[in-house]
Amino acid sequence: MRKSFLIIVVLLLFNCGFASETYRVVWVAEYSNKTLSVPSVSLGEKLINFFFGKEHIRMQRPFTLNMLDAGHYIFLDQGAGYLGTIDLKNKALTWLTHKKNFLLFSAVDLCMLNKDSVLITDGGLNKIFLYDLKKNRLKIWNDSLNVDHPTGIAYSPQRKQVVVVETGKHRLLFLDKSGKVIRVLGKRGLGHGEFNFPTFIWIDNSGTIYVNDSMNFRIQIFDFDGIFRTVFGKLGDVSGYLARPKGIATDTKGNIYVVDALFNVVQVFDQQGNLLTYFGGQGKEAGQFWMPTGIYIDGQDRIFVADSFNSRIQEFKLKKQGKP
Repeated sequence: MRKSFLIIVVLLLFNCGFASETYRVVWVAEYSNKTLSVPSVSLGEKLINFFFGKEHIRMQRPFTLNMLDAGHYIFLDQGAGYLGTIDLKNKALTWLTHKKNFLLFSAVDLCMLNKDSVLITDGGLNKIFLYDLKKNRLKIWNDSLNVDHPTGIAYSPQRKQVVVVETGKHRLLFLDKSGKVIRVLGKRGLGHGEFNFPTFIWIDNSGTIYVNDSMNFRIQIFDFDGIFRTVFGKLGDVSGYLARPKGIATDTKGNIYVVDALFNVVQVFDQQGNLLTYFGGQGKEAGQFWMPTGIYIDGQDRIFVADSFNSRIQEFKLKKQGKP
């Protein structure tokens, strides 16, 4: 852990620049093998698993997540090779072990296409998969779609389009709901609208696109038509700089959250790229991280971080200072 970053665990204060209101990020909960219950397994299933050498599935390396509905989240576990869902109220974990039992060891990101369908990028197989939650079935989304190391993926319900980060070709693909390419944005380079191994992506409710331009160590921001807006970030080992940027998301105030796996922190920037604060620090305690990756922020400013090597997902909350 670099000395430039102090460990900040539970409470952070910062001025968001909105009418001089001050907000705080507070730790809420941990979702892990220790805190989540799993559906009971019948004696018959236990015997079958024993004879066929199958082990009980446990949360191992949650990598990214998305919201199913207000009380349920879906996450991708690269260690276990499955999708899982978390019931926040009942603190229950359910594994989605689909019929063909295809493991998702090289999957990278996911997004909801609709309430019953999940899109998953697989950077190892160079495919995008669609998981049907009702039919419990996983299939290739579009057989004719050729992609080179797809990573980040996001869906805009307003535009009814999916945006995929094609890391191998240093660009973004805009697709319709059937997986047909509508347009392409970017190429390899250092200029505006150019990328160097981009990875994660976020689309806010206004259609603004935030791209983790990973090996350029910066965040690029576009409108949904691909018009460049701004860029911020550079390589460094002090707060406000980026070392190994991963997941990205925005809250309802417009603040931009960037996960940095090397520093084990989440840094928070304003729309101009000014650092507001950061939270985390290396460790296993509440609010600390070990190689965090994905992040998701819902409309209530609940912040969920995939704390990958601690085998857990942590929840935080953005609250106005003075409120409980």
